[in-house]
Amino acid sequence: MTISEAAATAPKSSSSRAAVLTVAGVFFLLLLDGSILNTSLPQVALSMGVQPLALSPTITGYLLASVVAMPLSGWLCGKFGARRVYLAAIALFMLSSAACGASMALWQLIAARVVQGAAGGLMFTVGRTLAIRDAPKSDLLNITSMLVWPALLAPVLGPPIGGLITTYASWRWNFLINVPLGLVALGLTMKFVPKDGKAHRLPMDWPGAAMTATGLAALFGGLEMTVIAASEKGRWPLAMGLVAVGAILLSLAFRHLKRTAHPVISLAPLKADTFRLATASAGIYSAACLHATPYLLPLGLQLGFGLSAAAAGAMMLPYFLGNLVMKSITSPMLRRFGFKQVLLVDGMMAMLLIAVIGFLTPQTPFVFTVAVLVLAGGVRSMLFTAINTLAFVDVSNAERAHAATLTSISQSLGQTLGITMAALLLAGAQAFHGGAALGVTDFRIAFVGVCIIGILSLLPYLKLSAQAGHEVIGRKN
Repeated sequence: MTISEAAATAPKSSSSRAAVLTVAGVFFLLLLDGSILNTSLPQVALSMGVQPLALSPTITGYLLASVVAMPLSGWLCGKFGARRVYLAAIALFMLSSAACGASMALWQLIAARVVQGAAGGLMFTVGRTLAIRDAPKSDLLNITSMLVWPALLAPVLGPPIGGLITTYASWRWNFLINVPLGLVALGLTMKFVPKDGKAHRLPMDWPGAAMTATGLAALFGGLEMTVIAASEKGRWPLAMGLVAVGAILLSLAFRHLKRTAHPVISLAPLKADTFRLATASAGIYSAACLHATPYLLPLGLQLGFGLSAAAAGAMMLPYFLGNLVMKSITSPMLRRFGFKQVLLVDGMMAMLLIAVIGFLTPQTPFVFTVAVLVLAGGVRSMLFTAINTLAFVDVSNAERAHAATLTSISQSLGQTLGITMAALLLAGAQAFHGGAALGVTDFRIAFVGVCIIGILSLLPYLKLSAQAGHEVIGRKN
């Protein structure tokens, strides 16, 4: 029996609404923590007597530890049980958050953030496994919809919440708040997530784990370095070198995982066209474009429109509202039109609205600006839900644990690619006109560039069967 088969034998009640909402709440805690720190960096630097740029390892260290931990989640679940691993990861996240808040020196903060990142990577992947591992296909759309909202809302809410905490309390509470929230998460998990079935311990695929983890660390580190290199030219050789090393190692890992008897990550889910489309081709690039917008929009409002950080944060609220409104519409739309039409039509609207955002100006009527942001947030929400649900429509229960791992890695890569792409477009636009600082025109070029890339990312959906996922959305034709 494989690791994923062991996970599939878990009690059927794990797909209950309470269990899924618990996982969604933990996702929100995790993703909020990831987006809350950026607004506090100047105060953290001042407190520790360092320059703000010296804190970049607290961001990259967290990210790298997270993606390194993800490939290990399947083996850990098979050895100890998914629920036990999840509880241990939440506890570790909570304790490392406390260590971050108590840090008195930069090295202490970096070390605690690395541990926090590893715990977060496990929480993200194992939580998804717990939510979907035995759910009937008819429940996948609702489950995915509940799991998507944290990824949509946390990046919008994180900066203003972080700013408020830092301004009126202390930057340390951005971390310390995870302690009581972590205790709540532990309690809810123990109450609502059923206990594991019998664990089936398989040999550890050390070569696969080493190549996959190292390759992901190099690739993500290179992409993160690319964002820095966009403004610091001397970083390009290191950034490109890391990306190349990561690509080579992941190619070797892919070859190994296909051939070994007990891979650390099974590649079997990739045999399904729908899973491959959602996680390894069109889906990852569409998601990257959607992730680029929350990165560009606050910067554009501050540097292009001249708004304060607080005002820029307030202008993100309509975007947040659009995400909320669309949640009640997404499932009926998918059931009415099917995955292919929603991915193409809603996807085209989402990408075109990214370009429209780029043409907003301080002189644009306020009502029109708000309407555009609400609509952009709404179609973004629908596209995310469609992509994430499509990934699992043809994956068997026996492969869902590994599919969850691959999906988590794909989503992390999509987010990193989105930020990298946005930073490169901004840097390219600035270099083209030789300006000393970013202006409205630079952001307009970046938004339009993201739109064009996004439209191109939709083309593979044309090959998707019109009947794809009908069992999940309850359609018969």
